[in-house]
Amino acid sequence: MPGSQNPGAFLLENPLKMYRDCIRMADFLANKQGLPRQVLRQQVTAPWRRHQHETDEALILQHREAAVRGLTNYMMLEAGVGAKDGVKPLVDEDAEETK
Repeated sequence: MPGSQNPGAFLLENPLKMYRDCIRMADFLANKQGLPRQVLRQQVTAPWRRHQHETDEALILQHREAAVRGLTNYMMLEAGVGAKDGVKPLVDEDAEETK
């Protein structure tokens, strides 16, 4: 998968980083939405613990892909909210087109 076109490929290949990113996202959401931090962390941790002894490579990949989708879906949601609020994007699209 190293030459994969999937932008989340590096997360699929590094499950520990993906898990940590999911935990950070849970902490961020808890802070942003005023929810109990432990509840969101448990929602992230439960599937990881439930599938920690999985040996089927196809199922492991499915679980990893689901975690990446969760992270990217939230990033897209935040980007959309930022666009509506007039927040300047991190990458200037006009500059990218001129290259």
